[in-house]
Amino acid sequence: MANQLRINLVCFSIFNASSNAFLGSTSEMLGGSRKSPEDFTVVPTWMDYPNNIAFKLHETLSHKECEDIVSDVERYATVLLNCKILTLRTCYEFEPEALRVLSKIHQKPIVPLGLLPPSLSNIEDKGDENWKALKKWLDSKQEKSVFYVALGSEVSLSQQSMHELAFGIEKSGLPFIWVVRKPPLVEEQFAEVMIPPEFEERVSKRGMVLRGWAPQLRILAHSSVGGFLTHCGWSSVIESLGLGKPLILFPGGSADLGLIARLMHWKKVGFEIERNDVDGSFKSDLVATCIKRVMVDPEGEQLRANALAMKEIFGNVELSNKCLDEFTQLIENI
Repeated sequence: MANQLRINLVCFSIFNASSNAFLGSTSEMLGGSRKSPEDFTVVPTWMDYPNNIAFKLHETLSHKECEDIVSDVERYATVLLNCKILTLRTCYEFEPEALRVLSKIHQKPIVPLGLLPPSLSNIEDKGDENWKALKKWLDSKQEKSVFYVALGSEVSLSQQSMHELAFGIEKSGLPFIWVVRKPPLVEEQFAEVMIPPEFEERVSKRGMVLRGWAPQLRILAHSSVGGFLTHCGWSSVIESLGLGKPLILFPGGSADLGLIARLMHWKKVGFEIERNDVDGSFKSDLVATCIKRVMVDPEGEQLRANALAMKEIFGNVELSNKCLDEFTQLIENI
């Protein structure tokens, strides 16, 4: 019984506060007012503050195709029903509105753990030789002139989409590092054709394509890196903003990535690449336009300043430690 009580005491959510608020109450998650994919493309009424946090239609359709008989949201709601505390990787300094909504709809303690920024000093020396070569290349570039591209380990684009993304990166005319991972369930020989023929030769003087693992935090921390084209995974967003780097938002079609993209766009620390609302397709010219807006265009100046200011929240170790201390104290009191 004691072990069972410990299991049911705390629910730790992998979502941030805004994504949790979008899901709504447990009754809503277990079969509430939203029935069709279109219902999830509007901001829910219980998020009673100005925001743009909702899915795009192609994201909800993608979710529906991947669902099991029992969805992840239903499983999460069942756990949440039986816990006493909900904890999240966020803080009041960044998401006060969403945390207030969560407290209201769940009627239980909502405890932010802080953003838990990673530390460069704790990074292993894995791939150290690779880093030396990368650092030499980055050292040769001007400050904040390079954008970093990484779409995580689970986002899988079609060959056509990968080629369109590559052409957009090329058309931006800016220096870049692009980490390309073999898509899940794709044979190695087929993975090679995901990059357009002769692309690497054409961009060799200003860009690098890396295959497999890359020291992401070290790359983002380098002074010549000025932005991050990201799939919008929460950990990647935290790493980038923890170093004051603005975001070129290109969310994958799973979990809460689209909601995170809307949140960062709303907070004006990133700009989202425009995509077709129904099928998620996009054009290389729009990719290039978004990259240049975030990196160099005058209209992106405020966005870059906002991202730099976010370093005081996302990179604040003391703030995260304070949140952890408050969580520990709460558990001890219970």
